[in-house]
Amino acid sequence: MKKIISVIALSLCCVLIANTTMAGGKKTKTTVFQGEVKYAIKYSGDIDPQKLAQLPTESTYKVMGNKRKTTMNVGFPLHVIYDGDACKLIQLIDYPGQQMAIVREKAYFDEAREGVVYSYTPTNDTKTICGYVCNGYKITVTNTEEEESREVGVAYTSTELVAGTAGNFFELPGLDGFPMYIQTTSANGVSSTTSEVTAINTKVKINPADFLIPSSFKILTDEEIEQLFGGGNGDDDDF
Repeated sequence: MKKIISVIALSLCCVLIANTTMAGGKKTKTTVFQGEVKYAIKYSGDIDPQKLAQLPTESTYKVMGNKRKTTMNVGFPLHVIYDGDACKLIQLIDYPGQQMAIVREKAYFDEAREGVVYSYTPTNDTKTICGYVCNGYKITVTNTEEEESREVGVAYTSTELVAGTAGNFFELPGLDGFPMYIQTTSANGVSSTTSEVTAINTKVKINPADFLIPSSFKILTDEEIEQLFGGGNGDDDDF
């Protein structure tokens, strides 16, 4: 079980660092965009070499409207689903003999972000990425309790692909459009991470079932999640 806990924690951290918002589409707008989007991820600054060796250098997402999914191999498949329509995050842990699902709803994120406000200031410059003109924004995070604000990075989004904020609920709540480029600085200011779309494939067939929890997976309760990540009941060798 300890191995499961460590790889899940690392993988979710990688998802966060890798900027798990994504974009894609044809030049002609459709009601719901479907396709695969690939990102290149780069790191700079003072990063521990062991940690750096574990961080991803690319990521691929299935996208259907405001729903996105990525799969990582962490010794076993770990699928992460972002449902922007329902403001829901799903982790599917496909461990041999233990197929588990962790579901986090909007209330969970609202509580986690209490006292934190994200704001986006237009930079009035653009980047053209994969043929799409993207508008730039400075990202600022404000701690309302301490009345402190910090500029944490920049993002370039395309509203030509999809306008609206729903798909960005997890990492960049309130940001309009699909982020095609994100650069963020660490809290201590010594390192930065940059993610940029390098390929968009609209020929891949996306199945709506890809964004659902398979019937073979057990949805963990809050108590079971707390037990799993809080050290459990001592039966660590059961998994």
